Amino acid sequence: MPKKITILTLIIILSGMFVLLITPIAPVLAVDTIEEQQRQALEEIQKKSGYTGTAGPVAPATISEKIGKIIAVVLAFLGVMFLVIVIYSGIQWMTAGGNEEKVTKARTRMINAVIGLVIVMIAYGITYFVISRLKESFIEAGRAGEEIEAPNQQE
Repeated sequence: MPKKITILTLIIILSGMFVLLITPIAPVLAVDTIEEQQRQALEEIQKKSGYTGTAGPVAPATISEKIGKIIAVVLAFLGVMFLVIVIYSGIQWMTAGGNEEKVTKARTRMINAVIGLVIVMIAYGITYFVISRLKESFIEAGRAGEEIEAPNQQE
C-alpha cells in the first residue's frame, strides 16, 4: 500500500512539473499572437516618439528559433526529471533502514539517472557542434559568392 501511494505521489508531482514546463511552449507555437503584440507595441512606441512613418512588419520566428526553444524546454524538463529521480533515490536510500536491497536499488537508480543526463548532454553538445559548423560553412560559402546547389536528382 505505501508503495502505491509513493508511486501515485511521484506521478502527480511529475505531471505537475510537466504542465509547468510545457506552458512556456504555448506562446512559441502561437506565432500570430506574438507578432500582433509586437506590431502593436511598435505602433505604440511610434506614436509616443512622434514618428510619422509606418511600422514595418515584425519578422516571424524562424523554424530554427522555434525548434531551439522547444529543445530548451525539453532539456529543462529532463533536468527536472534528473533532479526528481536523484531526490527520490536519496530519500529511498536514507529511509532504507539497513535494507541492502533498497540501498542497492536507490544507488542503481541514481547511477542510471547520472548516465542518462550525461548521454543527453553529450547528444546536445554533438548536435550543437555539427549545426554550428554547418552554419559557418554556409555563411562562408555565401561570402565567397559560391552558389549552394541542391544535389542532382537522378530520374
